[in-house]
Amino acid sequence: MSTPNRATCLKESDNLLTLLFDHADSAVFLIDPVSRFILKANQKAIALLGCSAREIPGMSLDRFFDLDTNADSLFVRRPDKKTTI
Repeated sequence: MSTPNRATCLKESDNLLTLLFDHADSAVFLIDPVSRFILKANQKAIALLGCSAREIPGMSLDRFFDLDTNADSLFVRRPDKKTTI
């Protein structure tokens, strides 16, 4: 029995991460930390934003949320939007 090679391990890790991302019970965003652009969003996040999956990549997270520089803070929906988090 041989040990899995690095490429196989990376592929399995990628598959697991994709499953966790796609099936999370919460809204999950993959964000570019510099530009704050949304790179990817799961179905819960898509429903939260009220946009189509095709519209979201490339949008600025600032468009939907007020972001605090404190890493412990939660996202807060802007008052001019209909829902809060």
